[in-house]
Amino acid sequence: AKYEKEFIQSKLDAAREMLGHGFETDMGLLPLETFRTEAPQELQQNTDTPHKLLIARIKYEESRRKEAALQKSVQLRKKHDQEKRVGAQRKVLESLHEEAKLLKRQAIPLWDKLALKRPPVDGSATHLPKPLHILHSRIKYYCEKQKRAV
Repeated sequence: AKYEKEFIQSKLDAAREMLGHGFETDMGLLPLETFRTEAPQELQQNTDTPHKLLIARIKYEESRRKEAALQKSVQLRKKHDQEKRVGAQRKVLESLHEEAKLLKRQAIPLWDKLALKRPPVDGSATHLPKPLHILHSRIKYYCEKQKRAV
């Protein structure tokens, strides 16, 4: 019985020493001042003993971490949705690039058949009607950004 008493007493002393040497900060809890200013009143009530205060701080930290985890999951969901949208838009733009190349190849015989001057090699679209000129300019700008030739 004496051995058991000494063993239990040594464990209690070790636990008290751990609490006295920054146990709360090792757990990652907020400082006491921050808890007092930010925590809701229902958690701050009935914290008259150090044990109850520690439990209240742990509950507050848990609620903060749950909220942070929820915000993180929402942000990850938004990021995933945005990546899907960007991927879909990228596919559309890539198909536009292919369509522009096809349109250019199909336009050359038409230019020859109508005996019109071929478009300049530099790719300027000054000879096109206004709507086609705008479309060509936008496609050219996209291709320059993607480092592709029209």
